[in-house]
Amino acid sequence: MKLAWMLFLMLYGVVSEASPIAINTTQEIRVKRGTPVTLKLVETLSTSTLDKDHIVLLEIYLDVVVDGKVAAVTGAYAEGYVVGIKPRGLLGKGSSVEIRALNAQCIDGQRMILSGLPYNKSSDRRKARFSLGMLLSGLLILMLGAALGGNPGLLLVGGIMFISGLLVQGNEVEIPVGTTLTATVAEEIVIKEL
Repeated sequence: MKLAWMLFLMLYGVVSEASPIAINTTQEIRVKRGTPVTLKLVETLSTSTLDKDHIVLLEIYLDVVVDGKVAAVTGAYAEGYVVGIKPRGLLGKGSSVEIRALNAQCIDGQRMILSGLPYNKSSDRRKARFSLGMLLSGLLILMLGAALGGNPGLLLVGGIMFISGLLVQGNEVEIPVGTTLTATVAEEIVIKEL
């Protein structure tokens, strides 16, 4: 019966002997622009070692799922970059860093381009408040020493406190491994489901 069916199909030009019927079993997943992607930092970052445009190693933190199909798996490679960096400074001025997601690997090996708000982190302002306190205390002691007829002990202590307040440096920023960032797909991409 099977042979008769094949002969029938060959006679009417539906199937040729040379080309067997091939069924395309791969399905496509369309990842639309704006699809959220959660990423995780793979390396510890510090403002003491970073430069602007430094490539940051990331990985996908949660599967990217579109219509019930996984487009990118947890742990897949992703990249970001340092958009801006401000070094620490005097008067307790702390450093800051800004990171933006760049791309992530899909299940078929393609890269999806990412965008979204950058991840910002600044050092706390405790040293700046400490520096301001030292400056103001030193200034008050200097004024008190001058008001008391130029008391050398008060002028010395006030001067040391004032100068110390000027020289206090702010903290470096460190972003630990495992910090999560949120991005979105910037351009629609069609990937093949495996």
